[in-house]
Amino acid sequence: MSAATTTPLPPSCQLGPTRLAYSICEAAKACGLSRATIYRLIQAGEIVPRKCGHRTLVLAADLQRFLDKLPVGPRGL
Repeated sequence: MSAATTTPLPPSCQLGPTRLAYSICEAAKACGLSRATIYRLIQAGEIVPRKCGHRTLVLAADLQRFLDKLPVGPRGL
């Protein structure tokens, strides 16, 4: 039986250890959310996007702030 292999992420979605900002794809991967959810959070004003030319970026600090505001789940999960 062969070991399961995974397809590596494209370079644009690979996450480094210390990042100041993420693309939408990278932000979704960093948080474990979908790209659509990141866009919905932006539309709702929960996350503030930044623009650099045509690129949309999300600051790591903004992602951390959003995650810190989420409610704590029940114990035992």
